[in-house]
Amino acid sequence: VAVRSLLDGRAGEGYSVTGPQSLTQIDRVRVIAETIGRPLRWEEQPEDWFRDHMASLGMPAPGIDDYVNLLTARVGKPTEILPTVEQVTGRPPFTYAQWVADHAAAFGAASA
Repeated sequence: VAVRSLLDGRAGEGYSVTGPQSLTQIDRVRVIAETIGRPLRWEEQPEDWFRDHMASLGMPAPGIDDYVNLLTARVGKPTEILPTVEQVTGRPPFTYAQWVADHAAAFGAASA
């Protein structure tokens, strides 16, 4: 989308971009595990641990609050799927599984 926008002379415009599916974190972990051929599990961390971890990485407290509020507001709600990628590029967006397959080595894919 970014490259197509620059090539089409739309630099400076803002776009909200999504894939073709609304996936939970658990769905994403399942897709990664299936793609790399290794068992994985989702393990939710307590909010206090998350806040402390973000602070240890240098995120300021107001940013942590905003991020936690954003994540909390999305619990149990599917992500809106937008047509932006296809409208701008003329092709449908890649699925998460396609993206994971293209980056399997970064996730520690099992050896063949």
